[in-house]
Amino acid sequence: MSFNAGVQTTLLTGPSHSTRTALNLGANLIEFMKYSFWITLVLCTILLNSCDEENPHTPIAVVAAAEHLELQFMHLERDLFEADFKNSSRVSQDLYQKYGAFWCAFVENDLQLAACTSDSVQALLYPFVVNSAILETHAAIGQVFRPEDFAQIEGALTEAFRKWASVYPDSTMPRVVYYQSGWNNNIYPMSGYLGIALDSYLGPDHPVTQKLSTDIIPQYKKDDMRKDYIVPDAVKGWVAYTHRDLYQSKDLLHELLFYGKLMHMTRSLLPELPDTLLLNWSEKELQWAQANEWNTWKVVANEDRLFDKKMSEVGRWFAQGPFTGARDIPQDSSPQLGIWLGWQMVSQYMQSHPEVTLPQLMADNDDLKILAAYKPKRHKN
Repeated sequence: MSFNAGVQTTLLTGPSHSTRTALNLGANLIEFMKYSFWITLVLCTILLNSCDEENPHTPIAVVAAAEHLELQFMHLERDLFEADFKNSSRVSQDLYQKYGAFWCAFVENDLQLAACTSDSVQALLYPFVVNSAILETHAAIGQVFRPEDFAQIEGALTEAFRKWASVYPDSTMPRVVYYQSGWNNNIYPMSGYLGIALDSYLGPDHPVTQKLSTDIIPQYKKDDMRKDYIVPDAVKGWVAYTHRDLYQSKDLLHELLFYGKLMHMTRSLLPELPDTLLLNWSEKELQWAQANEWNTWKVVANEDRLFDKKMSEVGRWFAQGPFTGARDIPQDSSPQLGIWLGWQMVSQYMQSHPEVTLPQLMADNDDLKILAAYKPKRHKN
């Protein structure tokens, strides 16, 4: 699971690029005092028994103004492939008028064709919509995603965004756009829109997915192409995108807590979903993380690691892969342990401080205060 990772390809689109959640998590820049570190470390090494409960959430009461909120859902994947390219010269213009900035993002970023208002776009787009692999994928989308699937997705997202509107009443709700990205994205959040690339959710075992070269899309990414990941991925993507300005590049600790905050917010918007879906993990991967929380913390809990500012090392805790590639973490580990560990830290802080609101949590950059509430669990054999 990742907030900023998506499947990629060079198929008809030029150089590949990853999905954009606007989390440009760069090099870390801040120093912490040794004295504060050792005080905090003592506070953080109190032992608790391990448990298999879902991570807690902050209850969100839907306010009256949000009770009847309805999202707008749009189907670019239909409009594009049903367009009459042979007999109309206005296909691109019409789609631009209907989808606005999202059409531009699709044409310019996903397909990398030309400026979205250019007269050349329609001619450049035509090879994409008649390509045999793309057409096969388009047909598969129609077979995999039935009306009841869209109803379930839209119902869950509507409920989540009613909670979102209750937490952030002045925010603008996005239009949700289903589309076919050519495997360049899975979730594409941007101002006013939330894109869901259906070709990235056909299922790991679908023939179309299996045909994709593992040199371009490794198996661990294919494993995340499950239909039941759409709702949690979409909400995670929106939460990350809308809080991108609160991120500050510091060190591993800050990175852990930032991702932990995003997960806590997502859990609070989707309180009924199990942790496995929110993490894009199997039950076995979740159990490994829980059983090895203490051992993972022992790896993290020294000054050189916790306050590490080298992005090449910090990023190993969060990068997509079949396991977590951080130093001293075994290769049978769950992937992206940094996200899960940060989530545990934030969850325990919020349990200890129920008076803290979600916006206050997201804006709080006192990392040592949040860390002080963390008591890593030792697995009971």
